[in-house]
Amino acid sequence: MRSSRFALQLHPSTPHAHPHTSAAASTSFLGLYYKLQHFWRAVAITYRGLQEAPPRAGHPSRSDAPPCAASSALPELEALAAVVHTRYACRRFDPQRKVPPPLLERLLRLTTRSPTGYNLQGYHLVVLEREADKQAACVACLGQRQVLDASHLVLFVADKECERNAPAALELGLDTTYYRSTLYGPSYLRQVYYYLHGGPANSMACLKRSVSEFYTSAVNRHHRTAKVALITVPESPTAYAWKQAMLACGLFLHLCTAARVQTSPLEGFDETALKHLIGLEEPGSARHRAAAAAHHNAKDANRYTIPVVVCVGYAAAGEGAAQHVYSPRFAPSHFIRWHRF
Repeated sequence: MRSSRFALQLHPSTPHAHPHTSAAASTSFLGLYYKLQHFWRAVAITYRGLQEAPPRAGHPSRSDAPPCAASSALPELEALAAVVHTRYACRRFDPQRKVPPPLLERLLRLTTRSPTGYNLQGYHLVVLEREADKQAACVACLGQRQVLDASHLVLFVADKECERNAPAALELGLDTTYYRSTLYGPSYLRQVYYYLHGGPANSMACLKRSVSEFYTSAVNRHHRTAKVALITVPESPTAYAWKQAMLACGLFLHLCTAARVQTSPLEGFDETALKHLIGLEEPGSARHRAAAAAHHNAKDANRYTIPVVVCVGYAAAGEGAAQHVYSPRFAPSHFIRWHRF
């Protein structure tokens, strides 16, 4: 049996009272009652924790999982599996070794092939390599040393209004014959704007989501045999933008590993400071007005968000050897569920 990490916490005992008084006896009885009640509640919580604890690696997984093809017949899968199993978050970079710019540019170009909803490609990759920029980024990243020692920093900037890319994405698809018919254009634009356009203060998104949930529940309540549903629109443009950017980030991390370049993704940072660093300013701010006065292309900080920063470089001496044991994962049966959750 696995040991439990739940602690049993009982209320402190009630103050001692004289045993011959009825009030003292009542207080003593109530104190004992509450002790027993909290004790059994703690036992129940501990039991549920043991039952729901994730299985450790090595435990047998579901026996009803579909069989997979022989690995020897899939060399591409084996090569990719080796990359997946050897990726790790590097903590110490060699500040003297720099990633060659042609190699980094190729990795970034390949990253743009990541999946993207409606082919809107609603993210940007901002690369920092100057020492002054890395020092400012280190302050914004709460002093994490790998920011200074890494060869480059790649900021994944997500677009919360990626539906603005729809006309350009449609034109690109028609020019490259990815969309084979011009009749697809109006339907594509309608789908994109219905799904992603949130309206003022995201009011339209909330309204569309409420209508979708009401319609689905109402129709399914009266038609037991034919299940009908409406698409559920994203309620948070920030969450949708982060999803799109993280798809690209996951691909970038494994591409770097395949190129024998180490990475360290960071989520803890001051986003406002990073936006200032790369030229994203709040509308109406002094910096935004100064950029507009200098005829620079001042970007709206409210439109963009930064979900992750990736440090890129080569590991310091001994860092790779220290990673002969990689971060553990729960057993596959904890993640993978067949047929039902």
